[in-house]
Amino acid sequence: ICANNKNIKPTCIENHEKHISQMLENFQSRTDVISPDIKVDAKILQNSLTKIDLSNNSQEFVFSCTVIMHIPFIAAIASIVEMVRVSSKYICHIENQNDVINAIVRGKTQLQHQMLTIDYKKLYEKLGLNIIHYEKAPHPGNPTCKFVYIVAEK
Repeated sequence: ICANNKNIKPTCIENHEKHISQMLENFQSRTDVISPDIKVDAKILQNSLTKIDLSNNSQEFVFSCTVIMHIPFIAAIASIVEMVRVSSKYICHIENQNDVINAIVRGKTQLQHQMLTIDYKKLYEKLGLNIIHYEKAPHPGNPTCKFVYIVAEK
């Protein structure tokens, strides 16, 4: 989308200073990290994902990469709802599927371990978005894990 529309500037939201600097590096000097190996001019904001300090429909393209898997289940859902709220058109979301190495919530029940994972595709569809690209790809460091790549449109 960004390669074909130079006027679109992704908005990336991160709450942790270390990850902001990594995000800047990925977008500016390590463009091979983000497929399809293009340099993207992104707006990077330090903000909470669960309560984004932006107006409804104010960002044309919202980008999230491997952030949701690090936060609790309810906060993860709230974060995705917030990304949808501030996006006016597109969301690009890359996430570990969380079904092998790091489920969002781990809790012990009387009989078994409980692992809650998010079906990102179904969630975006339930929130009224059209999935224009959906792909699962192996994790570069752990081939038993899969990354989910989603591009959704309002």
